[in-house]
Amino acid sequence: MIGPVVTIRKFSDQISVVEDLIRLGELDDNIATFLIGAMKAKLNVVFCGSTGAGKTTLMNVFSTHIPEGERIITIEDTAELRLHQKHVVSLC
Repeated sequence: MIGPVVTIRKFSDQISVVEDLIRLGELDDNIATFLIGAMKAKLNVVFCGSTGAGKTTLMNVFSTHIPEGERIITIEDTAELRLHQKHVVSLC
């Protein structure tokens, strides 16, 4: 096996909705509106960036705006996303 066997990650309890990101200055209203619109319009959205950039936090927050009947496919080394939809396929 290559890579870590155990990974410990702690996510902030301060960020659970888009308004939290705006309040903390991590996102502005225009980008938030655009991303919510993209989710509701069923567009493909890719969150990418370096380690610790906030990809998992953003996906957890914005996933609540994905329509319930949509299929979500995730590719993660470590399963960290908290998706509550019924149609989630994990390709870990």
